Amino acid sequence: MLRSTSCIPLCPFTAKQPSFLRTHQRIASDLSSDRFTLRGGGGGGGASAVVSSSGLRDLVFVVNPQGANGRTAKEWKKLLPYLRSCLGKDCNVIELLTLGPSHAIDITREAIRDGADAVIAVGGDGTLHEVVNGFFWEGKPVGNLNSEASHSTALGLIPLGTGSDFARTFGWNNDPCEAVERIAKGMRSRVDVGVIDKEGKDLHYFINVADVHLSAKAGFYASKYKKFGKLCYVIGALQAFMGHHNRDMRIRVNGGEWEIYPQVTALCVGNAKYFGGGMKITPNAVPGNGNLEVVVLQDFKWYDFVFKLHKLYNGTHLSVNNVTSRSVQSIEVEEISDSGSIYVQSDGEHLGFLPKKFRILPGAIDMISSLSFHSIATVNPIFSGDGGRSIFRLNRRFEATGVSCRGQNPTNEPQTSKGPEPENVLLKIAWYGSELLGIAASVFRSPETSPIVTGFEVPVDCSGRAVRVAVVDSIKQDFKRSYFVTGNLTPEVYEDKCEFADPAGSFKGLARFKRNCTNFGSLIEKSNMKLMKWENFEDKGVGHWKFSCVMSFPWKPILSATGYTEYYFDTGSGKICRHVEHWNVPKIALFKQLLRPSRGLVGGTQN
Repeated sequence: MLRSTSCIPLCPFTAKQPSFLRTHQRIASDLSSDRFTLRGGGGGGGASAVVSSSGLRDLVFVVNPQGANGRTAKEWKKLLPYLRSCLGKDCNVIELLTLGPSHAIDITREAIRDGADAVIAVGGDGTLHEVVNGFFWEGKPVGNLNSEASHSTALGLIPLGTGSDFARTFGWNNDPCEAVERIAKGMRSRVDVGVIDKEGKDLHYFINVADVHLSAKAGFYASKYKKFGKLCYVIGALQAFMGHHNRDMRIRVNGGEWEIYPQVTALCVGNAKYFGGGMKITPNAVPGNGNLEVVVLQDFKWYDFVFKLHKLYNGTHLSVNNVTSRSVQSIEVEEISDSGSIYVQSDGEHLGFLPKKFRILPGAIDMISSLSFHSIATVNPIFSGDGGRSIFRLNRRFEATGVSCRGQNPTNEPQTSKGPEPENVLLKIAWYGSELLGIAASVFRSPETSPIVTGFEVPVDCSGRAVRVAVVDSIKQDFKRSYFVTGNLTPEVYEDKCEFADPAGSFKGLARFKRNCTNFGSLIEKSNMKLMKWENFEDKGVGHWKFSCVMSFPWKPILSATGYTEYYFDTGSGKICRHVEHWNVPKIALFKQLLRPSRGLVGGTQN
């Protein structure tokens, strides 16, 4: 068994020979103790793991430190002490960091061959995709070399990536505590895995969604803009639309007769429901029923996506004309004209071009799930030594990792395990669009147009916390400076990792919020923002405001709205740790305002 907290330097994956032959590793017996040492050769810098024969379970955590633009590494660093405190007495917690593309495949294969009880992907859908592919070798499951054939390694997931779409199918969010709790409960569920086959090529596996043509092309471009977070999906879609043409294709289902599908815009093959950062593209897919759901969009124009995007997000698009859905065990897809330019991707990873064959492997992997997962597949204990009972006792508190902000549920509504459904898609489009346009416009803006408040020193009380009245006063001054369009706010009263949220999305980081405000201001000719009322509560303050502006588009639309912002105060520092905006405007009203021409701004103006 493995025990290590270091990254074993393995060679990148190739399909020529097993990874354990290419790493040039050797097992040396340590006669002074009941263990063996696995050392990496070839100038690996002395990194090593310990193969233990103790009774402890081996849980291998495959971490992509570059995931979510570096956020995964930061969140994992905070999570690790908590995870060790929960699992360390009963398990070997093994941390292995990936060094680049396909490295997670090698790590997973080595862990399975060495008898790991579970391999847990820490990151987004891309990391999970590689770990899943590591469960297979030359079309067969990777086997354990050190113990009985009945032992099987389970797949686990701590979703800390940009999209984390696979987790949405089961209602899992990006809460690391919930992920650790699932692992600690130790329940297995059999899940299906999709296979992509092209004659003469190696098999490729996917666990979420594979797709063809426009959506795959958009995903290919989106991968180049991951530094912009979820905005990368918007940028990728815009770039994919440039020069896009619907194509005629032929499809063969379950080995039957070929069928012609004219003017295909996108074809999606789902083992799970979501892709593209929350789009419920294959709403009837269940990763445990032995089938794939195929959804085909035909003859879509760019404006169809604008007006029907909300249906794609909430999964009601199957009722739209030119959208068909069917359940299959296998499907072959070819382009009639055979241009060789139709993109294919799976789980967000580019896999080349058509033709391809997609098929299902029912119950191919044991996955660490939760007790609520039994409705999808049969549930069995992963750690059988206690007759199915959990061998861990969890403390649900996470303060030990440094997370102390109390503003995690600003609406004071009960939190459920369901993933967030986008209730205001048009507002989300406007938000991402304004951020994208603002970034483009910022190229032409001089630095002088973005004033910064400096030199403010936050007074503290005897316990070292920021004085509440001083923080509130600075917020009121920020309103007077129209911070929403100028970016001119007081940074000293905010936590560096402050979370900013509105009905369209959320992110962390004061610098990004200031940049977005300034960029949004560059799209505005005149604006008026006023704080109407302030309310104080125990853990937060609420500022009610009204806002209006004239956009600098050729038709000069006027945006006008009222709303309120919740400012949550960190229990340790007293500073703002969560900034939540609420707009009292229906999505269709906002969209109509953007389209309505105007020549001026009613009322007073500022900025």
